[in-house]
Amino acid sequence: MKHYFLTGLNDKQKVQLADNLVVCSDMIIGEKSGLLFDEPNKDFALKVLGFVEKKHAATIYDGILEVVYGAAETAATAVEKSGPKNKTDVVKAQRPELDEAHKRYRELYIAACASRVSELVVQNRQVLTTERSQIERLQQDLIRELRAIAIEEGRAAGAGLVDRDALAREFDAIFEVPKVKDVMVQDCVISVYTETLFADDLRSRKRHELGDYVIQFLTDGQADCVRWYNLTRKVNAGRCDQHAPQVFSSGRSCLHAIKDSIIDLVAELQFAVATQLAIDFIEQVDVDEPDGAMLDRWPEEKKPEMAQDPKPVETPADA
Repeated sequence: MKHYFLTGLNDKQKVQLADNLVVCSDMIIGEKSGLLFDEPNKDFALKVLGFVEKKHAATIYDGILEVVYGAAETAATAVEKSGPKNKTDVVKAQRPELDEAHKRYRELYIAACASRVSELVVQNRQVLTTERSQIERLQQDLIRELRAIAIEEGRAAGAGLVDRDALAREFDAIFEVPKVKDVMVQDCVISVYTETLFADDLRSRKRHELGDYVIQFLTDGQADCVRWYNLTRKVNAGRCDQHAPQVFSSGRSCLHAIKDSIIDLVAELQFAVATQLAIDFIEQVDVDEPDGAMLDRWPEEKKPEMAQDPKPVETPADA
């Protein structure tokens, strides 16, 4: 799916897009900053701003095109270009002067409409927040149900209510996952500390250093059960202060395909496998996606310096 990059918009135009509920996201490409749109919202944005699309320009990212645009031609502009056929055309093209009362009521009309749109935006945000909270509560309920089923199946097979040996083996197994340095447990949160993680950019064939991470699993099922926090650096990529190309400043990931798998593994108390999956997600970046395309914002891996051969010590005979 292609995405489109618009630059050169001022604050007033950005507010205009927000007031019209145009979906977009901030983005930086090279030295340019702008907004990223999918195709339907790009067309809508140009219409709202009164621009017309002239051509596309390639960017450094596959699948992201910069839009070159200009002001849309108005009826008055068209008359000016073609030349008025008679005086009547000139009169029609001109807007009559507004008296003070008309101007005042027009401003009040605009303010009233803008206020209503702002109310709708706030209401929609509140609805989305409420829906996300409901989804998270349902996830917690799902985890409790899955655990209850597992306990019943275990008891039917002759196991006890709590198998302490199995839980101890699972905890020790987390340390066996490659790149895991340490594990801490506190207040229903399992924190897994990793070594430095890297990701390969298939476009440039370069390897980028992401950093050391703490991966937190929420055992009660809150908030998708997992968070990633970069302990080395946060980077302004597609969004500010990202922990990884596909992880926001909150520690949440974006549209990750492992969400359902993580929830199932946490429900089944399989934290070793969940840890491996969470590490793989950080290191296997899809650069064809808009967020993954920002991988080159992270520094390249530092190559170890080659050790130099020591200089031979001169002896009297050599002298």
